[in-house]
Amino acid sequence: AALDVETAVAMAAHGAELNAAHAWSLAVDPSTICAGLIDADVSTSFPTAGNLQKLCRRTLAYTDSPIKPKALSQQIENARSVQAAGPVLRQQIEIPAGDIEIDFDLECTVNPAKVYLWGAMVTHNVDDWPDPTGTYVPFACFEEMTLVNEAKLVADLWAWLQQQILRAEQRGLTVRIYGYNLAITETKHLERIAATKAVPGLPTLAELAEFTEHDRYVDLLSYMKAKWISNDGHSLKVMAPAHGFSWGDADPSGLNSIDWYIEALETGDPNLIDRILAYNHDDCRATVALRRAVA
Repeated sequence: AALDVETAVAMAAHGAELNAAHAWSLAVDPSTICAGLIDADVSTSFPTAGNLQKLCRRTLAYTDSPIKPKALSQQIENARSVQAAGPVLRQQIEIPAGDIEIDFDLECTVNPAKVYLWGAMVTHNVDDWPDPTGTYVPFACFEEMTLVNEAKLVADLWAWLQQQILRAEQRGLTVRIYGYNLAITETKHLERIAATKAVPGLPTLAELAEFTEHDRYVDLLSYMKAKWISNDGHSLKVMAPAHGFSWGDADPSGLNSIDWYIEALETGDPNLIDRILAYNHDDCRATVALRRAVA
């Protein structure tokens, strides 16, 4: 944990040549220009002897160890996370922002996968926007999930999203749509359901591809992986608490929400429906926290 990640990264890039260059640098004035005196690739990364002198000797000592330099960087980060007993900030990350920001999240069953709830939360600083900032909009079905019912939710969600985008474009405003691990969750389910053509109003696969490949569609997972060192993975339930967010439910999880949903179908208990909606709303608020917090 006390080793230097930047030195380990440089070791991975330059190999043993870095050690030779570092040894040379210790015998010359820090202002000495490296070009022509040491390995050309190393001098490109370290223009002066002083730059090389800043490398960590203790980390450089691992050059002849069985641990490869790339693995060494990961080992250092893992050790730091162990010491911290949780995620450790690697670097601050700038996440793309928009005038109108929409965070969305789904809830679904498994085996077979049926999406019974798409939740979206709108945040902005536009005084006269029709949806006040913080508005939560659920597209949900708490009846037996048929092919048509599932498709109808996506058609309604799609129409609402397109309305938000069109309204913003007419006013010269930008829209960003955020989610977490979109590629294997929301995007995959949108593609699956759109392909059924089960109801009018579904996007075509070409329209959907254009939507998900646009820079307004932002998956926060990659940003969190770049921002945090974590031995516990980078799931939303790990990352959101690192940004100071906590769920209102005493036992929040996607699997638990499925149990609540099944029981709600069996009993019609409105309290369970409210619990699912509140949990999904919190998932949307959690992704907002990832974007807004300076952790």
